Amino acid sequence: MRRSAAIATILAVLGLSRAVGAEGAAAAFAAQAPTDEDQCHVLLALCHAAVVAGARAEGTPANRDALLFSQEGKAALAVRDAYEAAHVIEARHGGTRLPCFDDPECGFLGMPATDPSKPRGKTK
Repeated sequence: MRRSAAIATILAVLGLSRAVGAEGAAAAFAAQAPTDEDQCHVLLALCHAAVVAGARAEGTPANRDALLFSQEGKAALAVRDAYEAAHVIEARHGGTRLPCFDDPECGFLGMPATDPSKPRGKTK
């Protein structure tokens, strides 16, 4: 129950922040999450929101141009929020991913780390 209440609060805050035109609210929220567990709750909520928004956009009939455009825009914003938060969380841990990055709903963030002791970074 505590987790679902936290997720609802996170999404409400992010929705309110976006409504007033704040950019990077998800990243700021992730930066302020005090513990690894809280950071994972933020990331998982954002990943879930992106998956749901993507499913809505995918399920919107193509002949509904305005609605499809709106749903695709919401999905793109949700994915961007998740990427921004993931980047902040990774940076807070010196480039090392937390286990929640490997959650199936966060699969669009990238491939799972093969060795959790090694940071995920750019390859040359």
